[in-house]
Amino acid sequence: MRTTPELPAVDVHPCLTAALRTPLAVLRASLESLSHRFEERDPRRPQLEAALSQVTRIQHNLQTVLEGERATPERPLACTLQEIVKSAVQSLVPQQRGRCLAAIEAGDTRLCVDGPLLARTLTRLVEAGLDQCEGSALLRTRRSGPHATFTLLLQRFQASPGSLEALIEELARRDIARLSGQFERRSSREHEAIFEISFPLAVASEEAA
Repeated sequence: MRTTPELPAVDVHPCLTAALRTPLAVLRASLESLSHRFEERDPRRPQLEAALSQVTRIQHNLQTVLEGERATPERPLACTLQEIVKSAVQSLVPQQRGRCLAAIEAGDTRLCVDGPLLARTLTRLVEAGLDQCEGSALLRTRRSGPHATFTLLLQRFQASPGSLEALIEELARRDIARLSGQFERRSSREHEAIFEISFPLAVASEEAA
C-alpha cells in the first residue's frame, strides 16, 4: 500500500507575512498616495476610498489570523482611557467609523496596559458587529470604583464555530486575560451582544509605578 509522506511542520506566520502582509501594506500606501491626488468632488474618489477600505479590512483580518496563530508580545505602557477608545475608533474604516458612537467618562484615567493591543481588540469586535447589521455600535468607557471599564453594545454578533467572528471573540478573551483584565459577554432585549472589559485600577497603578 502506498503511503503519503508526512510534510514537516511549517510556521505559517512568516509565510503569510511575506506573501500577504507586506504586499497589502504596499498596496494600501499606494492607494492612500493616489487618493491625495483627487479632489473632493472627483467622481473617482468614492470608488478609490471603497477600495482602500477593503484593503484595510483585509489587513485587519490577516492580523487577526496571524495573532491567532502566534500571540504578539505584550508591551505595557501608561495610556488613558480616552487614548485607547480614540485609537480603536480611528482604526475603523470610514464607513464604519461614523456608525460607532463613543461615550468617554473620566477619559484622563490612566492604565498601564498594552494600549495598542487593547485598542485592536475593541476595533475587531466593533468591525465584526457592524458587519452583521445596519445599525450602530456604542463603545463606552468609564471609571467605576476601583476599576476601569470598557463596554461595547452591538445589535448583532453571531460567531458560529470556525468563523472569523468566533476567532475574534476567542482572541479577545485570551488577550484580555493576558493583560490581567476581565472579559464578559452578555445580551439584552435590544442588543444581541454586550461585551464588558474591565481592569483593576490598583493593579494598573502599581505596574505604572
